[in-house]
Amino acid sequence: MATFYDLDSATAMLVRVRPIAEALRDQRDEVARLTERLRAAESDEGTDPAVASVLRARIRALVDQMEAAVTRFDDWGIVLRDIRTGLLDFPALADGRHIWLCWRLGEDAVAWWHEATTGFDGRQPISALTPSGPAH
Repeated sequence: MATFYDLDSATAMLVRVRPIAEALRDQRDEVARLTERLRAAESDEGTDPAVASVLRARIRALVDQMEAAVTRFDDWGIVLRDIRTGLLDFPALADGRHIWLCWRLGEDAVAWWHEATTGFDGRQPISALTPSGPAH
C-alpha cells in the first residue's frame, strides 16, 4: 500500500530527514575525496598497498551507510532525488491525483510541489495548489 503525505506530515518528517540528508551529502563528499586519494595511491608505485586497502575499506563503509540511509527513505515512502542538494519528494494526493511535495536542504519547510510527471523544474509553491489538496 502506498504512503501519501499531507503537508503537515511531510513537514513533521523534516526533523528526521534533514539530518539524514545532511549526512548523505557529507558522506558523498567524503567518498569523492577518498576516491581521489585512492586513485593517487594506486597510480603511485611507491605507495604501500595497505594504504589503498584502507581507503577501499573506508569507501565501502561510507557507501554501506549511504545505502542504509536511502533504504530508510524508501521505507518511509520518500524519494531521494539528489544527494548533493538533499532533494526529497514526498508522495501526496491533490484533487485525487498523485503529486510530489518537494523539499531540499536549506529550505525551512516543505513549501513546494510538482506533478508526478514533472521534476524539480516543474516545482510550484504550495499556495498554487487548490484548497482541497494536499490536506493541511
